Amino acid sequence: MRALLAATVVLLGCQDRMAPGSSPAPTEPSPPPREVTERPPVAEVDLGMARFIRRNPDSLEVSPLRVSGFAVRIDDLGGVARTTIEVEIGNDSGAVAEAVVQIPLSPGAAVVGGALWVGGDSVPAVFAPAEAADDQSGAPRRYPMSVSWERGAVLIEIYPMPAKGTRRFELTWVEAIGDGSYRLPVLANDGQVVAVANPVEVDGKPATVRDGLVTLGA
Repeated sequence: MRALLAATVVLLGCQDRMAPGSSPAPTEPSPPPREVTERPPVAEVDLGMARFIRRNPDSLEVSPLRVSGFAVRIDDLGGVARTTIEVEIGNDSGAVAEAVVQIPLSPGAAVVGGALWVGGDSVPAVFAPAEAADDQSGAPRRYPMSVSWERGAVLIEIYPMPAKGTRRFELTWVEAIGDGSYRLPVLANDGQVVAVANPVEVDGKPATVRDGLVTLGA
């Protein structure tokens, strides 16, 4: 009889610790920690490598080149930016000349297209081999538009530039985006900025530019 009473007391004590009709809540596993993907900082470029000049094809004498228009279009491809610049340049001299434009790009950038407008028609650029980019003779190349890669910068040579005339060209490249801020290309010569882009579009819409940067991936 005493054993039966003791068992009853123990059972009642257990029931007092639990609410009527309740059952122990299952333990949910903790969610895995979120992975944080490190993104590289915004790449700096060396404007000391930039060139924006007019060159006499015979004497190789150089002089300033005029900018008539400079627009940038950016396609945000999710971690990769595809940039197209459209530039109109002018030859203010009374003689035929060659235009030499060198634009520093961030490490890892790859040029994927280029074209020059001649008489209203788009003429694809000729991509010169690496050994041509190392040619130090200074002799102009007789392509309407020659593009080559030269030690961290893309080199564009356009010939002929008609006397008192203009040429319009475009160039497209792709590159990885850093922390979501993208540094816009500029036209410069020996470290001095010649022109900044206006207008600037991202995915077909006007972009907000702050200190030469636009935000992508927002």
